[in-house]
Amino acid sequence: MDDGSAGTLWSEDVSVTDPSVAVVASYAEGPRAGQAAITRRPAGAGSAAYVSTRLGAHGLADLLPRLLDEAGVVGELPPEVRGRVELAVRADERAEYWFLVNRTQERVSLAGITGEVLDPVEQSAADALTLAPRGVAVVRKAGDAPR
Repeated sequence: MDDGSAGTLWSEDVSVTDPSVAVVASYAEGPRAGQAAITRRPAGAGSAAYVSTRLGAHGLADLLPRLLDEAGVVGELPPEVRGRVELAVRADERAEYWFLVNRTQERVSLAGITGEVLDPVEQSAADALTLAPRGVAVVRKAGDAPR
């Protein structure tokens, strides 16, 4: 594609007819050269994106942050751990509970994550939460407004 990503396995023929649709990437070569490969359309307070191919591993990893940025979506995890640590948030009337899962084979420091650690994990002298390879931590963030 013209953004450097690659489609794998299949592609679909896409005709852009609505002027509000932005072409994020086009096919650079092959039978669909010059046609839209990835599109994005504003819709109300949000947007919708369409990918007309199966993206390779790097294509999706590069595309998703671009789409999230354009949509104004901000992650709750520090940028240096995004994509390596999974976050699931649950809440009750008293607090939020952050379930942090290390998806890598490396130790991951979660400096900047505050709250009461409910599941025992390593903490450095500076009290930075550290997840072991494939490790999990649960942090209670009392006083935060439930979602």
